[in-house]
Amino acid sequence: LIIVAVVGVYVVRRTVHVSESPSGKSVEIQSPIGSLSVKKEPPETALARLGIPAYPGATPGEHAAQVSFTDGEEGAGLTVVKLETPDPLDKVDAFYRKELGSRFKRETEKGIDDSHRRRHLVIAAKDAVLYSEEKDAEDTFVALEKKGRITRISIVKVAEREAQ
Repeated sequence: LIIVAVVGVYVVRRTVHVSESPSGKSVEIQSPIGSLSVKKEPPETALARLGIPAYPGATPGEHAAQVSFTDGEEGAGLTVVKLETPDPLDKVDAFYRKELGSRFKRETEKGIDDSHRRRHLVIAAKDAVLYSEEKDAEDTFVALEKKGRITRISIVKVAEREAQ
């Protein structure tokens, strides 16, 4: 058993490569079966790239995260931005309903506002609203959730990609 463990550690050390940027804002892991990268970026940069407006006056988290992974043939990317505001859920919901328009489906604990087919089953909880857009190989979600006196806003984009 000890020999197997030693051989396993040797193989991992020789085939898995981890690199971190000098700034500490990105990490990349490469292995024979694929790769994974995680990058921090300012929330404003991520929101501009995603094309989703920030709620006026909302406080962004310190960083947004962009995660990509591939198995050598196919891959996916994930971008996450979190914001908070002391404004009530109803007010934040009204802003995003207007800004996102009809291209996003709106879902509450009572159900989906329309009858479109969905690739994913996502159910909004009590005191929460979920907006979703499914476009080609990309899904974008804007989740609003009341937590005490704060409304949390989570913006997530998931995209399938071909490996490069």
